[in-house]
Amino acid sequence: MKLLLGLAACLCLAQDDNIPTFRSEVSLVKVDLRITDRGGRDIAGLNKQDFIVFDESERRDIVNFASESERDTVDVLLLLDVSGSMFQHLRELSSTTATALEKLDRGARVALMEFATRSQVFQPFTTDFRLVERRITESIFKQTLGRDTLVNEALLAAADYLQKSSQPRTRRFIVVVSDNAGTRLSVTDAQALRAVQSANVVVNAIVVGQQDDTVTPVRYTDPSASRFPDLNRYAQATGGTFVNASHVSDALRAAIGEIRTRYQLHYAAPVSNPGKYRRIRVELAPEAKRRHPEAVIAAREGYYAAQ
Repeated sequence: MKLLLGLAACLCLAQDDNIPTFRSEVSLVKVDLRITDRGGRDIAGLNKQDFIVFDESERRDIVNFASESERDTVDVLLLLDVSGSMFQHLRELSSTTATALEKLDRGARVALMEFATRSQVFQPFTTDFRLVERRITESIFKQTLGRDTLVNEALLAAADYLQKSSQPRTRRFIVVVSDNAGTRLSVTDAQALRAVQSANVVVNAIVVGQQDDTVTPVRYTDPSASRFPDLNRYAQATGGTFVNASHVSDALRAAIGEIRTRYQLHYAAPVSNPGKYRRIRVELAPEAKRRHPEAVIAAREGYYAAQ
């Protein structure tokens, strides 16, 4: 009898050993941020202890921090407005883009998407920046994407492409160049903003030939909406930069260069209802704030909790 009980106990232990173990992985919230002084110059040399991050007013511990060569690799989607009013600016970019892209960290990838009424990828992600420049030259003189400037639709397509083409740990940037003389069709500003935030994208916007809002739109638009999609708002909400540029080449070099000077931090996401929007606030710690009292922090305003 004792022998049978011993065998039964051994069988129970063996069966327990075969029970699968389920482990809960902690989801990390990624925040790319830029710190500048009063004159807009980047502040270098900061470390993990110099930052405090809040998630819905609750302070969270920073579990990963990186600057310079320690950061994750970068994917940059160059999103170019190729509507008719952009021709002279695109011609300038066709001979200067590769030089600007060389400011990126080693291993960075760049893709080219162009838009007007429709959006199209003209160069998938590559590390060959000269190839990207050649694709710009080849495509802008054969514009087949329509005559409108549908910025929101383009941002939706760009965010979707980045989500499908980038690895989860990759830092994602959209650098959009447009005159921002756009109209709205099917995609609202709120939908465009949600798309880039959900894709964990930083938007750097370069607006050239800023339009006069007193001009009457050629086509009918919703009178309850402002005339142009708000590229400035998209940049601000994602922690990116916005610039009105008179020389598009200089602006592109600056937009690409600031990607290299950004800091990166991760913190553990708190338990939340799936899809809930959670606000983020990043501050300098007291000692760092004493050293840099006029520092300006650009970081994403929030994120959507994982499904």
